[in-house]
Parts: sequence; C-alpha cells; structure tokens
Amino acid sequence: MKTVLITGVSSGFGKAIAETLAEKGYNVYGTVRNATNESLAYKTIIVDVCKPETIQAGINEVLQQAGKIDVLINNAGFGLTGEMELTDNEDRKRLFDTNIFGYIDMVNAVLPVMRKQKEGKIINIASLAGVFAIPYQGFYSTTKFAINGYSEALHYELIGTGIKVVVVNPGDYKTSFTANRILTPIHEEGRKVFDTVVKAIVKDETKGLDPKHCAKLIAKIIEKNNPCFRYVAGSLEHKLSAFIKRLLPDSWFFKIIESHYNM
Repeated sequence: MKTVLITGVSSGFGKAIAETLAEKGYNVYGTVRNATNESLAYKTIIVDVCKPETIQAGINEVLQQAGKIDVLINNAGFGLTGEMELTDNEDRKRLFDTNIFGYIDMVNAVLPVMRKQKEGKIINIASLAGVFAIPYQGFYSTTKFAINGYSEALHYELIGTGIKVVVVNPGDYKTSFTANRILTPIHEEGRKVFDTVVKAIVKDETKGLDPKHCAKLIAKIIEKNNPCFRYVAGSLEHKLSAFIKRLLPDSWFFKIIESHYNM
C-alpha cells in the first residue's frame, strides 16, 4: 500500500484527490491548517505550508504512523485577482509563501525520506496560468510559472535517485477557488475592462470540469512507473491552448487571449 501525502485537502483539488486515492486503497494523509471533526476516508494532519516547523512535524507524524512516504502531492494554494502594481505587499508575500515556498519547503522535507527509500514521486500542481498568463491574475500566474520552472530544475537534480518529478497544469475546474479568490485594487480607469475579464474568468470556472476529473488523472500518474514530466489537465480546449502557445508568435497568442476575455 503506497502512502500519499497531499497538501491542502480542505476543499477543491486536494479534497477530490484525497477522496479518489483513498477509494483506490492508498494510505492517504492530507494537510489542513485547522482540525476537523468531519468523518473522512483519509487521515488529516495539521500543517501550515507557510510555517516550516509545522511541515517537519507533519512529516514526522506520517513517518511514525506509516513508516514511509511514497508520493508527495503539492496542491495547497490560493489566488489574487487585480493589478500587480497595486497589490498589497502582504497579500503578495502570503501568495508567494503559499504557492511557491510552501511547495519548496514540502519537497525539501520529504526528499531525505525518498532518497533513503531510493524511490518516490513528487507531483506539483501548477496551473494552465503557469503556461500562459491570465489577465489580472498576474501574481497568481507568476507563482505557477515558478512552479513549472522549479519542477523542471528539480527533475535534473534528481536524475538517478529513483525519484520522479511530475508537474500538472489544470485548466478551469469548478472548485471553491472561485469563491476564495482575493480581489486586490485596480485603477478606476481600468474598471470596465477588469469587470469584463473577471466575469469571463468566473464563467469559465463555474462551467469547468468536476475536480474528480483531475483527481483521476493524478491516480493514473501515481500508477505509472515512468509518467510523463508534464500534464495538462482539463478539456480539449485547455490542452489545445497549451499546445498552440508553443507554436504561435506571442503577438498572435496575445490576441487570442484578449479576444477570449473580451478585452
């Protein structure tokens, strides 16, 4: 039985992944920031990915109970929507601490365990916003671009260790991410365009796929001995957009994005 550690299982992708893997018989541990009395098919541990001391305590708890960690799934995160120029420093720092450094600290805490085991999988959940930037989600896109680059670099460093690195870039899914989005200030002269873009973003998300769709992909990745490095999770449109981004000149692709968001 493989032991899987997932960050951010209170809702969204994390919860769907934890439930799906538990149903398949995996020994699943999920991190939450606050204790819950909810009856779950998987175990929860108290970890705040912005606090490295809680990360190590959580790793120790899993090892005491399971003796190993076969798979780490970095998922915890949130989004900011607004203008980068006017985003508060504290909001920006919290976003980067969660979406980037939280991933890195989790990996650094788990790697000694996996090196000793001479095997393991690290699955970093990024976003389609890490393949191309989404208007008015600039810093969120920045964090997801960073996770894509970090995962590539980590792949090279772990060659020969038996540890596989995979990055998953989900498109639009119907999760609590929409309701939990934090709005940051914008210039009033840009209000009309901003409102139009946000309306399109919310429409895409509310019409998005069930997060179980992504969870099933994660399960397949875990089951593969040699998974691909990068996956785009989502509809055919999402996969095509990532493919087209690599082919078209930037100016052409910008026009497609601007048209999609009615800018």
